[in-house]
Amino acid sequence: MKHHSRLAILVAGGPAPGINSVIGAATIRAVLDGIDVLGIRDGFEWLMHGDVDHVTPLTIDAVSRIHFRGGSHIGISRGNPTGDPGHLENVVTSLLRLNVTRLITIGGDDTAFSAMKVEERAAGRIQVVHVPKTIDNDLDLPPTVSTFGFETARHHG
Repeated sequence: MKHHSRLAILVAGGPAPGINSVIGAATIRAVLDGIDVLGIRDGFEWLMHGDVDHVTPLTIDAVSRIHFRGGSHIGISRGNPTGDPGHLENVVTSLLRLNVTRLITIGGDDTAFSAMKVEERAAGRIQVVHVPKTIDNDLDLPPTVSTFGFETARHHG
């Protein structure tokens, strides 16, 4: 029996230009590979409390033109599950209840840390990839690499 993959995408931290482009591109690639995709609304906020009702299925039709809009198609919050072990456990348990096998987080340094802790707590049950996003460009990346959104914020801010 083939194991079915389900990808969840969430955005945490502050807003930055380009979020919807990442959501759209990741969704389209996953769907073309036969993977179901869920958008987790408002970052970690609901999952931290064990709430699995704030999710939306993402399809190619739903995301194919979201890159023209600002903000985040699936919402964003600064909720951070690492401050309370119960919140972190709720995130992992909630993702597993949703049958999530893969997670993409989009955010800054706090979100990267949260993503690492989720992967550790999931102990191999959920593969996690983090997409660095911050208009501050304050993540430890190679000197010639900017986080997405930084150049737009710098030129138009």
